[in-house]
Amino acid sequence: MSRKNRGHGASGPERILALGEDVNDARVIRSLLGAMHPGLEKRVEARQVPVVLVKNSSPANFPSRAGKIAALIRAENARRPVRATFLHEDCDEVEPAHERVAKTIEESSLAKSHHIHAVTPAWEMESWVFLWPEAVTAYRPSWKLSNSYRSRSTGMIANAKETLTRDLDSNSPGRGTPKYRESDLPGIMEKVRTEGLIDQRRAQSRSFDAFRDAAACPTCDLRTLAESP
Repeated sequence: MSRKNRGHGASGPERILALGEDVNDARVIRSLLGAMHPGLEKRVEARQVPVVLVKNSSPANFPSRAGKIAALIRAENARRPVRATFLHEDCDEVEPAHERVAKTIEESSLAKSHHIHAVTPAWEMESWVFLWPEAVTAYRPSWKLSNSYRSRSTGMIANAKETLTRDLDSNSPGRGTPKYRESDLPGIMEKVRTEGLIDQRRAQSRSFDAFRDAAACPTCDLRTLAESP
């Protein structure tokens, strides 16, 4: 939500909302925003969104879904000012599906009423894990990604979650080595932040590039927010 649309009676320092299909996805957004703007992670609050906005939506039920998200943002803004919201939705398709989903979100009446950036990874958020193989090993030293995805477009990896799980199983031998779970995702991406890996990508992703562009939005001015007391 833009600064001119603060809720009546809201007080305290401004913040960013990260809304994910799952709270793990929202926590990933928090870590990556903090990686791009050091210190911003302290201003990002992760929430699970009550509905997915675009997937399996029709013109008839889209307004209802958007209304539930808008109500959540209004309630949060009334409690404490919200500068912007990053709204996550997996595409469940390879690139360029992320462009269609993001456009639907960012051109909706919801985005016109609230300052919303779409976060639409192709296929799933796990496709971004392949960008930083060093973060995977830093998170769990017994894990190692193969080199087969380096320099590739990770947005073309179908069923990214299952592909990531299989790759780790094949390249991380050893008795007792745990399997990847969705709950591991925030920890891996937190390593991207704490290890300073954000600019050391080993592959490409157009959907991540779009997210990075959103984080550089001059209207949001996240750098200044990150540096403010």
